[in-house]
Amino acid sequence: MKKNNIYSLLNDVNLYDNKPELITANNIQISNTFEPSKLLSEQRRLNKDWVDDATIWVNGHIPVDYLTCSNYIEVLSSKAKDIIEEFAKDEVEFLPITVKLVLKSDIQYRYWVIHVLNYIEPLDWENTIWSKKPDSKKDSLAYLSIIKPVFYSDNVENSNFFKINIVGKTRHSIYLSEIIKTKLIREKCNLGMDFGKIKLT
Repeated sequence: MKKNNIYSLLNDVNLYDNKPELITANNIQISNTFEPSKLLSEQRRLNKDWVDDATIWVNGHIPVDYLTCSNYIEVLSSKAKDIIEEFAKDEVEFLPITVKLVLKSDIQYRYWVIHVLNYIEPLDWENTIWSKKPDSKKDSLAYLSIIKPVFYSDNVENSNFFKINIVGKTRHSIYLSEIIKTKLIREKCNLGMDFGKIKLT
């Protein structure tokens, strides 16, 4: 059986070199009634808690498919969202947010905040590269020391879109399967994205 290759979803940091026309986050406006940290800490759906007037103000004017706005807010274009939902509709929830241009506020786009619902524990502790290897697998701060994670292939076999739990802590990074990555690239819905292949054992 073919191994389910896994990739971390990254910002394409080289994309913005000398391209000020591409949108970048300037300011986020979300009502005080919603706590953004829920996007990282809660695995239940948050659509009933979400606010209708959530807005991201951006510099530039050319849309991208993936944009990191804060530690908690990562957004996707509608086309990228649709591709991910095709393969992972039960593993992620998308919450609507409006993107407006700072210099031309009458122009706006519909984007989608990523809320991952699928949290798994695939980490191969022995082969993962650490800045300081934890003394034990019960170290609650272990997730802070990961440089290059390595996953057990059996533990990710049935997952297409997920985050990882390490001793009850959630690592911020988003991981996706090769089938999603391939279609995002083929359909040209990956502007702003880069992908880091994860070693599997």
